[in-house]
Amino acid sequence: MAESTENRNLPATERKLGKAREEGNLPRSTDVVHFTVLTTCVAACYALGTDLIVWLRETLSQGLRFDIKLLQQPELMSSWLWALVQRMLWVIIPAGLGCMGVSIASTLMVGGWNWTLKKIGPNFSVLNPL
Repeated sequence: MAESTENRNLPATERKLGKAREEGNLPRSTDVVHFTVLTTCVAACYALGTDLIVWLRETLSQGLRFDIKLLQQPELMSSWLWALVQRMLWVIIPAGLGCMGVSIASTLMVGGWNWTLKKIGPNFSVLNPL
């Protein structure tokens, strides 16, 4: 019995590490990724904050301003709304891509690249119909 407790304290073999890597079981800290993304987004908001607020204020005032043509011809409303959506996408898409890039980079920094489809598939051994 004493031998089995001693074996548990030994480091994992290369075979076990390789098998765990194939299955997608890697030790990763999500705290590092969350901290990196949060810090980057806060730094970007701090650096671009005043310009972003001015731009958002102008977009909001443009969105709340109606002219007589829009009221007389309701079919123009969809094109006006699409122009506002495009204006907002100029901020949302770069911010989203930046956060996604930082997230992917920090995840690769923590655990490296591991491509496996085993985690996507269903695991029927854990399902209990009763």
